[in-house]
Amino acid sequence: MEPSRVPPHDRDVEGALLGALLLDSQNKVAPLVIGLLQQQDFYIGAHGLIFAAIAKLAAAGDRVDVVTVGTLLKDEERIKEVGGMTYLTELLNAGFVPDHIESYAKRLRELRAVRETIAHAQMVAAQGYVLSTDPDAVKDYLGKVPKKFTDIATSIYQRCKPKMAMDLIKEYLAKLMKRADDGTPLGQHTGFAPLDECTGGLRKGSLYIVAARPSVGKSTFALNVAANIAASVGVRRDPTSDPYVLFFSLEMGEDEISEKLVTYLTEENVQEFTSRANPRSFQKAFSVMNDAQGPRCLDVRAEAKHSPATIRADIIQAQAQLAQSGHRSISLVVVDYLLLLQNDRNYENRAVEVGALTRALKVIASECQVPMLVLTQLNRSAEKDAKGNRPDLIHLKSSGDIEQDANVVMFLWRPEESTAAVSEPRRVMLTVAKNRQGPTGIDIPFDFYGAQSRFVVAKEDAPPPVKAVPRPPPATYAEDQVGGIYWE
Repeated sequence: MEPSRVPPHDRDVEGALLGALLLDSQNKVAPLVIGLLQQQDFYIGAHGLIFAAIAKLAAAGDRVDVVTVGTLLKDEERIKEVGGMTYLTELLNAGFVPDHIESYAKRLRELRAVRETIAHAQMVAAQGYVLSTDPDAVKDYLGKVPKKFTDIATSIYQRCKPKMAMDLIKEYLAKLMKRADDGTPLGQHTGFAPLDECTGGLRKGSLYIVAARPSVGKSTFALNVAANIAASVGVRRDPTSDPYVLFFSLEMGEDEISEKLVTYLTEENVQEFTSRANPRSFQKAFSVMNDAQGPRCLDVRAEAKHSPATIRADIIQAQAQLAQSGHRSISLVVVDYLLLLQNDRNYENRAVEVGALTRALKVIASECQVPMLVLTQLNRSAEKDAKGNRPDLIHLKSSGDIEQDANVVMFLWRPEESTAAVSEPRRVMLTVAKNRQGPTGIDIPFDFYGAQSRFVVAKEDAPPPVKAVPRPPPATYAEDQVGGIYWE
């Protein structure tokens, strides 16, 4: 049997480059290579972790040396994985600053491209062996295979080249003009016009958080958005690609998701399908499913919340990459919900663990270039502290990293006057509390029809034209109900 072969890499170049960065007390080398490299460019896992720590310190404007890098790795509980302070010192002693350190960075990028090419070639071969004999499938396979190889080869020459600010602005304006001419939205529209007006839609590479107390309807709201996009209901979308949504649920099982979707899409009360078994409702449901507007491109992975969960951040990333390897453009990824997501490591406390999860989801959104909608809970103090039950960022449960990593944070909550109401619809407010893509402090009123699993933008008391509302300064820290402490 042929012995296993080691993928191409250059340990000496990796070590020399890291040694040069550790010797860079004047911060002259880091600016030349930090923007050109990523952690994945290093084949040796320890080298990748060390580089990530150096890049984080450099981005924060902190001094980079053996002590600061070692301290950061200790804080992140990764110091043992890199061989301890002993190995950092070895890199330092072997390090030197070459005249053309950019060539070292280029060498590492090229070797990574070779490794990715080998991996993709193996995947292409595996797909070829199980390829359908259908002529169209063969044609599609042969037409799409070369593109990935080309993308890998060209990526090493396109990463983070410095550009003049005026050139960047011109390119940005040209993109906006092209979108206007093509009718392509800046972000993926949700089907809820006031929300799209405030955020500009759900943009690729961005992390969106929807937080609420239990039973307010956050899972239903996310399903409404997912179904709107997948079925192009009231959604202005990119005309060059079909909508495709991935929905990961650790809160609801498959039957519960199906129940909510069928009642939402048919606008029928759930009792018409469960207790009454109304033939007219079933006929309407099958008609919707067979219609072109049905949610044909909504893929669901569901696990009951009381069963051992196996959905982790790496599983989500793998599923997204698998879809994209099939040349599907993902319109949205939904995770329901954050605090049930599993982690493959043990952390010192829940706050640190949740922070690691949000960072992982943010990285997936950025690397896969998809909008990521993640649900989470508010802590109990949101019901006691917030005037009129209007939550604030301090009420996010378990970790302040949720606010830090998210591009947009939204709260679903019931106004004080509607909390005791039992008739439908019930008034639910959506507050945009953080928004890197527009104004904050916006309250959007919804009518929630629970029996139909349906959110509808309220026609009465329609929100005024979007404008920012000043927010009070945040507290220095907060305690959630499980004892975790997070800093604002």
